Amino acid sequence: FGFMSRLQLEQFTSSDKESSDVVEYLNKPEQSSCWTPPQLICACVSVFMFVIILSVIIFVMWWWSPCWSLDLMYTNEVFEDDTGTYNSTSFEIKILSYNLFLRTNFITDKETTKQDDYKTARMNEFMKLIPNYDIILLQESWLLGNGRKRLLVQAAREHGYNYVRGKCPKFGSKFMGSMLLVLSKFPILETEELTYSNGTGADNIAAKGAIWTQIEAGFPGQSCVINMFDTHLQADAGIEEDEIRVQQIDELTEKITEVSIKYPGQAMIVAGDFNVDSRHDDEVYSKLLKAMNDTFAFEDLLISEDPDSISMLPDSRYDYIWFSQYPQNETGFQLRYKTGSTKIEEFESSAEDYSYLSDHFGISSVFVCESV
Repeated sequence: FGFMSRLQLEQFTSSDKESSDVVEYLNKPEQSSCWTPPQLICACVSVFMFVIILSVIIFVMWWWSPCWSLDLMYTNEVFEDDTGTYNSTSFEIKILSYNLFLRTNFITDKETTKQDDYKTARMNEFMKLIPNYDIILLQESWLLGNGRKRLLVQAAREHGYNYVRGKCPKFGSKFMGSMLLVLSKFPILETEELTYSNGTGADNIAAKGAIWTQIEAGFPGQSCVINMFDTHLQADAGIEEDEIRVQQIDELTEKITEVSIKYPGQAMIVAGDFNVDSRHDDEVYSKLLKAMNDTFAFEDLLISEDPDSISMLPDSRYDYIWFSQYPQNETGFQLRYKTGSTKIEEFESSAEDYSYLSDHFGISSVFVCESV
C-alpha cells in the first residue's frame, strides 16, 4: 500500500508538472519576429558601411579609369614615318612648352565655376594649333577624373604625334599625377619620370616632378638625339614654397647630370613651368640660373632674346626653355639653336567668354639638326 501510494504520488506530481509547463507556455507572450534595437542598429551600420565602401570603389575606378584605358601613354609604340619631311642633311624642329591650365573636374576658378573654366572649349581650340609644332611639352594637363587628355592624345595622333609620354601616379603614393604630357612626332627611345621629394599645400597631393624623354629627331643615322626634360615646380608664393622650389631645382639638375653621364655628347633641352618669376624674384631666379649654368651651361633662351617678355599676365614670367648644346653627336649631326626663334605664344582666343587659351602663355623655339 505504501509502494502504491508513492507511485501514485509520483504520477500525480509528474502530471502536475506537465500541466504547469503547458499553462506557462500558453500564458507566455507571443515572441516578435523583428530584431531587437541593438540588432537593428548593427544591421543599419553594416549596410551603411557597405554602401560607403562600394561608393569608394566605384569612385576610384572612375577616377583612375583614364590610366587603365589610355595604354598609349605608357608604351612607346613605333610607327613608320612616311612623310619624308625630315629626310635631309638639315631640318628644323619646332618645340612648344605650354602650361595648358587643363585641370580636372570639380576644380575651377570661383568666377567660372558654372562654366567649368571653359576647359573643353579651350582644349578644342588648342588642338587646332598642335600641327604647327614637332614636339610639345605640356604642364597642367590633368588626367584623372575626365576624358579630355585622351581626346587630346587622339587629336595629336591624327596630326602625326605618334609618340606620347605621360604617367599616372603610383597607386598608393600620390592622389594626382605630375600632370605632364609629352607629344612627339619623333620616336621616343627612352623615358623616365622623376617625382620631387617635397611639396606643400595642394601640390603635396600631386606627384610634381619631371619627365625625361630621349627623342631621336630624324631617321636612324641621320638624326639628332635630344634629351628633353618637361617639368612643373612647386606653385604659389612664400618662403616655404621658394625653399621647396630650390630643392626641386637641385633634384632636377641631379637627374640631368645622371642622364648626361649615361649618354654623353647629346643635346639637352629643359622646359616647363618653373613657378620662378624672373621679372620680380631675383633671388630665386639667380639660384635657378646658377644651378642650370653649373650643370651644363644652359642658356635661358627667352631672356636672351627678350629680357622684358612675360609668360603670365599681368607682368610675370614663370615659363622657360633652356638649351645646352654639344658640338657633335655620334651620328655626325649637330643640334643648334636657331637664333631669334624663341618667342611667346599668347594663344589668344576669339571666344567671347575668355581671351586666352590658358592663364599662361606658351614658349616656342626652333632648333636645327644639321650634318657637320
